[in-house]
Amino acid sequence: MAERSRDKQRRHIPNRGEAIIAALITGAAVIIAAIIGVIPSPFGSGGPPAVTANRAHNGDSACNNATISGSHNSIDCALEVGSGASGAGLSSNPRVRIVELKGSWSEQGFVDAIVERDTSIVALYLRSGMNATTLHDGASAILWGFQGVPQNGDPVALVKTFQADGFKVDDELQDSYLMDKLTEGFLPLHFETSLAPRGYTGGYWSGKFVGSLLFWIVQRATWAGPTAQDIRVIEYLISQGADCKVPLSFLEFNSDALAGTSPYKKLLSMMQSCAT
Repeated sequence: MAERSRDKQRRHIPNRGEAIIAALITGAAVIIAAIIGVIPSPFGSGGPPAVTANRAHNGDSACNNATISGSHNSIDCALEVGSGASGAGLSSNPRVRIVELKGSWSEQGFVDAIVERDTSIVALYLRSGMNATTLHDGASAILWGFQGVPQNGDPVALVKTFQADGFKVDDELQDSYLMDKLTEGFLPLHFETSLAPRGYTGGYWSGKFVGSLLFWIVQRATWAGPTAQDIRVIEYLISQGADCKVPLSFLEFNSDALAGTSPYKKLLSMMQSCAT
């Protein structure tokens, strides 16, 4: 009987130890849970913050398969990861910054900013990979900022924004749509001299303009006359060393079609003064 009592006691000792260990573990868990409950999460209750489009709440980013202002297909989500943030709370990545400010990143958004001469947004697009020669509807993007119609902003400041990104005033631009649209199909005109840019086919069906920004503005201005803004931009481009010989050659070649008009006289005088 005594032997069985000792065996029974030996069988109960491990169970008591397990109970003690379990109690210790349970107590530690309670203490840890209490501590965690006191210390606030650095991310709040929503987990780590996601980079979002247009300052949307966590989970509403286009990169989380949500559509923010119709922009989902315009965002490269790979650029959003680890992009950092500026002191103002916006991303330091220019492409992501555009999404935060405008709701999407797209070629159309770039051209819209140029049309509005929103130089801060244009600068971000340039830093994100766009450039003056990016084609939109057949026309180099920069040309959309100089249409000779009422447009917001400072046209010279827009040129300077492109220059800050490396644009040169004599860089070759293309246009197979915009000038034609603005002049009801009258321009671009025929141009065949030794100075005509290679690829220029104005005057023919589906003709294409090729040349500098100065040449484009001068030719476009022969339609309805240079505006006060046109003259400011022309004078600025000349001050930056733009080549006036090509637009002068164009004006002289088309004197029969253009001579006698006020726009022609004004533009011819400016190009002659510049080219000499």
